[in-house]
Amino acid sequence: MKTVLVADDNEDLRHIFVRAFDRKLFDVHQAKDGAEALHYIQQTPPDIIILDIDMPKLSGLEVLKYLKDNHYHSKVILVTGNSMMADVPQANDADLVLVKPVSIKELVTFVSRFTNE
Repeated sequence: MKTVLVADDNEDLRHIFVRAFDRKLFDVHQAKDGAEALHYIQQTPPDIIILDIDMPKLSGLEVLKYLKDNHYHSKVILVTGNSMMADVPQANDADLVLVKPVSIKELVTFVSRFTNE
């Protein structure tokens, strides 16, 4: 079973994402900020990571930089409510960048594609 980590400081959105993947039979985990996400990644690297860009403690971009610098092979989807952040150069290291509001159906489709690569 493929593992998905959902890291978003918006509790409601995080729970919506988690429920969407639970129905698709993924092993889903969640983090409320970047530091919690990084701790989980260091313990058990997931197959797919969904990272909000703007989170407390560590931003999604800082977590993404850590992943790149330490040669992790997880697929990363960045999500942001700020369309300008989607275009920052650091976001180019992600496999996909989505601007909120995110279509849950599309997100699940993208994750499914990544897990079948």
